[in-house]
Amino acid sequence: MTLRATFICLLALSCTKGEGSSSAPEKTAWTPVLQARLEQFQGQGLPPVDEGELQNVRELLESSRLGGRLGKMAQRSLDDFSNEKLCSILLDWVEDRFDNSPLRLRAYPLLRERAVPEILPRLLLRLKYEKDLSANIAIAATLLQLGNGAGLQALQNILLDSTSDERVRTQALLVLNATPGFESAKDFEDSWQLLSAAIMNWSRFRTFGKPTVSPPSVALQAETWNMIARLQSQPLRPVDDARFVLSRMRGELSIPPLLEATRDSSIYVREHALQTLAWMGYTVGEWDLRTNAGFVQKLTPLLAHAVVRPRVFEALASSGSPEAANLAVEWLQKGNYQTATAAADCLLRCAHSLEHFQAARDNRSQEHLSPEARWSLYLLVMSTTEKVAPLPSLILEQVPEGERTRRSRWSALRAQMPMHSRR
Repeated sequence: MTLRATFICLLALSCTKGEGSSSAPEKTAWTPVLQARLEQFQGQGLPPVDEGELQNVRELLESSRLGGRLGKMAQRSLDDFSNEKLCSILLDWVEDRFDNSPLRLRAYPLLRERAVPEILPRLLLRLKYEKDLSANIAIAATLLQLGNGAGLQALQNILLDSTSDERVRTQALLVLNATPGFESAKDFEDSWQLLSAAIMNWSRFRTFGKPTVSPPSVALQAETWNMIARLQSQPLRPVDDARFVLSRMRGELSIPPLLEATRDSSIYVREHALQTLAWMGYTVGEWDLRTNAGFVQKLTPLLAHAVVRPRVFEALASSGSPEAANLAVEWLQKGNYQTATAAADCLLRCAHSLEHFQAARDNRSQEHLSPEARWSLYLLVMSTTEKVAPLPSLILEQVPEGERTRRSRWSALRAQMPMHSRR
């Protein structure tokens, strides 16, 4: 048994200790959700690539830039590839971390030209690893073309960086001005204001351009599940990559499969799916409002399982929902140390009613709660603008600075809490 597996087993025991199950919801049966989905979508995503095909496209792309008869022949050969096959080859190429050749970077514009929706998950991951600025512009442009605004921040960073090459900054501006919604910009100031508004909208709602009402294609679903498959990894890098990608997709694409994955028979998949939903923040709640998906109702049965209960509350907090706050009040009082801490954090992020604030007042001085839980409850009571006795310094000193900062940020973000009164 690995060290990490041993830790999770010990965590399961500690989470179970001190929590009765008499009032817990009926337990959900774990099933091999991920394996079933991977089998369902097997062969439905981007086609596989062999080394010969990759080398062939490298040579064709290089030859196509020569002009003349040879260049035209190479271009015709590239045109003969289906969009799906060529995109798969190009993604394999740009993902090669050992290839530092300028030719590799020229694959990005061609990827943009021939883009198909199912490249989205793997292309998003290039935002994490690609360092070349021109390549980042091409990635952002392709993502925008696919209705994804995750690359907008990269464009803004390039425009902000006075040390960037003027040619690169002009390139970024041209991409913006060619993007639907930016046509009205008369000058750089107009473009900048539109860009800032688009980034804010994407950050809060994960929407860009016209809303998509049609379901994702089978191929895109297959690639999304391939990304979710990384959540079963014990080494953390594949998990971090998956969280990076899934949290930057539109909610309609990533949240439903993540909710399915919370019921997987693998503890790693369950924990990491819940953690990813937690990292997505209030964008989950906004998605829930748009779709009436019943996010809280779907996660509530998982509270019957002590081993995932703290993670469930972390995910519930992303809803900003009064229903989640009601659950947090209940488990704040009856949960063990870890569960009560997660419930206090959830209450901080979801409290709506007078009863929720009163629960924070009543419990913020309870000595059985963790210092982190008491800090969350203190911040929630402080948000009512009433005079509150400071948290004892002895308690506050026990909260690591990073944990204090994180909860203070959650408190500040309450102003963006999804408006569930709109239902």
